[in-house]
Amino acid sequence: MMKLAYPILSKPIEIPDNKTAVLVIENQMLYAKVLFELISQLNGNEGEFVLSRNDAIINIAKEAELVIDPFMMDINQRKVITRLHQMLNTLAMNEDNYQKTMRLSSEMQQYIEDIVTTTDYELEYNQTIDAAMIFKITDVKIAVSSERLAEKIIDYITVMTDLFKTACFIFVNLKSFINDEDMANLYKHFAYKKICVLLIENITRDTKYEHEIIRIIDHDMCEIY
Repeated sequence: MMKLAYPILSKPIEIPDNKTAVLVIENQMLYAKVLFELISQLNGNEGEFVLSRNDAIINIAKEAELVIDPFMMDINQRKVITRLHQMLNTLAMNEDNYQKTMRLSSEMQQYIEDIVTTTDYELEYNQTIDAAMIFKITDVKIAVSSERLAEKIIDYITVMTDLFKTACFIFVNLKSFINDEDMANLYKHFAYKKICVLLIENITRDTKYEHEIIRIIDHDMCEIY
């Protein structure tokens, strides 16, 4: 079980494997303060948020992912492409693919040499072509096919979990962009995959979902379970 502790909370928010936690902060000044401090801490600065797994504290800056604008999620951001190519390079050099990789590399090197030597110029080039370079020059990346925001979120979380072992995802005002049906399906997916998700919202909404637990801090700073 994941837990998130913060001084304004009477007790940590518990996020079981089969639930999504929602923290509603109706007081605007407090809402802004919490987000500011959370962003700062996720950027590696000191802070008072404490994220733990089975009561063991983990590094929130390294193991949590904050999504403020889901429309700006980039499933092919630089760090994802770098990690993806590293994974593919490992596969290219394993026992099953090593000989094929070496043969392709040699053929490409010979091809470049043959072309270069036909010119009237003295040219320099990288004479070592490895699998990582091949994946880079062919622009291998993750295909983006869905136009639905909920499906994009699932794809993004899947990639970040697989490639970076992200422990917890924190979304800001996600309910403003997702309809009730898609929200319920997202919760079911998170529960099925046992993904730790915390929503930070600034409005209490009427719809209640099966797979969520809610903590509210109202306009008067009172905490409601």
